[in-house]
Amino acid sequence: MDSPEWKDCIICFGLIAGTTLGVILSFFFHIQLTYGIASGAMVGYIGGLAVSIWKQ
Repeated sequence: MDSPEWKDCIICFGLIAGTTLGVILSFFFHIQLTYGIASGAMVGYIGGLAVSIWKQ
């Protein structure tokens, strides 16, 4: 993880994982799919960004 590209990868992974989790949880909690995708992507992005900053 010496290259700067891993930061972009971890943020993208956070977006994908958060969006997927938002879709799954929207079905379980019976909320609109749009809100599940948006909230999951937001949480995933923040999580990926936090990991990339923490691993500097």
